Amino acid sequence: MRMSVSQVLSQPAVQCTLRLLLLLSVILVQSMEPQVLPQALTCLSSLLPLKCPDDIVLAALDFLASLGEIFLPPEIQVCGNDHHVVANYLGCESETCIKFFHQLI
Repeated sequence: MRMSVSQVLSQPAVQCTLRLLLLLSVILVQSMEPQVLPQALTCLSSLLPLKCPDDIVLAALDFLASLGEIFLPPEIQVCGNDHHVVANYLGCESETCIKFFHQLI
């Protein structure tokens, strides 16, 4: 069962669950299956433009930082704002990743 973004943003309990899942994902990022990453980025890219609560934004940033530390080799990490390089390396749809990265900047 999938929830819409508006349902997530209107339910404090769901927001709390999402925040906790993001925080757990920071710890468990090394054991995540690769196909989960584009799904997580798509979810976050849908939420961020809608002014989600600060605690979710901070948890999302922690999650993204953990992805960078684990999955991106040092030579990719120094690419700075070259989102296409990062998107290609993660294997996610370039448009989805780029859109998400632009929301963070």
